[in-house]
Amino acid sequence: NAGPVELLFKHLMSKVVVYLKSDAVFPGDMVGGTVKIQGVQMAVKVDMETGRVVATGEAGEIVAAGTEMLKTGYEWAMQAVVVPQTVEKGVQFLEIKTIRHSNLFRP
Repeated sequence: NAGPVELLFKHLMSKVVVYLKSDAVFPGDMVGGTVKIQGVQMAVKVDMETGRVVATGEAGEIVAAGTEMLKTGYEWAMQAVVVPQTVEKGVQFLEIKTIRHSNLFRP
């Protein structure tokens, strides 16, 4: 019998979503910059029987990718998928670099 087969899924990873908005007089400073998630272990060990995930290896950084804007009032949305883990106190977690539009109002 080739009937429907029920598949059960659940998410095991974490998603970090960052929404940014400039406080500049002329909006747009946030668009086109970079967001990095820092100090996180990037490798993962997955136990397929229990569904348990464990972060492994050295800490590094993940460059977030642009994502759909789901909130109003912001200029830019970035996201990254990370292994669920505890980040130690005092570790820099986010690096946000903006692009300045310095050539907009040249005399």
